[in-house]
Amino acid sequence: SFLSVVKVVLIIGMSDVAARLERKLECRPDKQELVHRNVLKEGAPRLQAAQEAVKKEKLVHDLEIRVGQRPDRDELEKKNIIKADIFVAPALQAAQEALKKEKLAQGLAHKLEQRPEKDTLVGRNVLKGDSVAPAIQAAKTELEKEKLTQNLERKIQDRPDSGALIEKGVLLEEEQ
Repeated sequence: SFLSVVKVVLIIGMSDVAARLERKLECRPDKQELVHRNVLKEGAPRLQAAQEAVKKEKLVHDLEIRVGQRPDRDELEKKNIIKADIFVAPALQAAQEALKKEKLAQGLAHKLEQRPEKDTLVGRNVLKGDSVAPAIQAAKTELEKEKLTQNLERKIQDRPDSGALIEKGVLLEEEQ
């Protein structure tokens, strides 16, 4: 009757469920594959919890050491790793630096445009009109001064004394 029909339907339904369950169990990965995919840990479950706790404790300890050894903000500013302006977001600091560089470049370009020509500087005696390279111009000037000094010293040593000048009539005896 009705109960027997329900039993038959249940049995058929159960066999269908059992068949599907059997297929899923056949496709189920084995223990090694689950360990390989980090789904299952190797070893006894009681030891796994202890191992995880030890790993976590070691990681916390290592992080504390690294945080303790990291340089402070002042040191990072001195090394130009971070900028001293704490009121500007780091994302905007790069744009701010680019704008500063652009402003500096424009200022330099303007000053170069206003710079006098070489002929003007030679005329004002700011530059020497020599054909000597600017790097050795100072050495050349120093050499010329030394040569002039030596020439004057030699002429002073060679000049006649006052007695010889009186004899030649260049000096009078009262001018001595």
